[in-house]
Amino acid sequence: IEKINDKYSYGMFLYGEHLYYMRSSSDNQSTMSICRSSINGENEQVLLPNGLNPLIYNNKMYYYDNQGNMYRTKPDGTEPQVLLTGVVKTYVLSEEKIVYNDLNNNIYTCDLDGKNNKLIRSSKEKPLNSVNAYNGRIFFSEYDENFDYTVYGYPYTIKSCNMDGGDEKTVYSSISYGIYINLVNNKLMLMDYVKGGATGVMNATINTMNLDGSNQNMLDR
Repeated sequence: IEKINDKYSYGMFLYGEHLYYMRSSSDNQSTMSICRSSINGENEQVLLPNGLNPLIYNNKMYYYDNQGNMYRTKPDGTEPQVLLTGVVKTYVLSEEKIVYNDLNNNIYTCDLDGKNNKLIRSSKEKPLNSVNAYNGRIFFSEYDENFDYTVYGYPYTIKSCNMDGGDEKTVYSSISYGIYINLVNNKLMLMDYVKGGATGVMNATINTMNLDGSNQNMLDR
């Protein structure tokens, strides 16, 4: 094991001959910078001093800043284009679309150039989070904001819909302090935090299931 970076960093991925990642800004620890380096950690470049969740697709890098503005650039951070202004909380790319949570917890899609913005699902009474997309469907969590102190968590439901918002279905419901969704090989993988028995210790569990919620299994740790 070799240390290649001693700063707080996450969101790493490889593209070409570079390692891309976010790390805390040297000027403001609450701001993340988008960086890249050689795979061994040398030759670090700060591409963007304020950037979150970079993704590279078709030789374009997509990201947003802490004001909810979304951009795309060349992989070296040059030639920035503003795609969306003051609205993006988090996003994924799928089916040649940007699928994003706005700052009011609604779900929208737009083209990769930011045009044809469309509301897919309103948050209504319950916030929508954990937005992801796979095989032409959008997956998201719907949270009940009433905290349940008996189990130390929030009731939530995982739902899915088509890319146009139609055919909404309930996939899975439970209670958790926080969740993370991933979609791999036609499986939904759900990590959540639950209070463990009499000890009261918060434990992370990972459940896998089919995309319709069937065939549920908990992974051994």
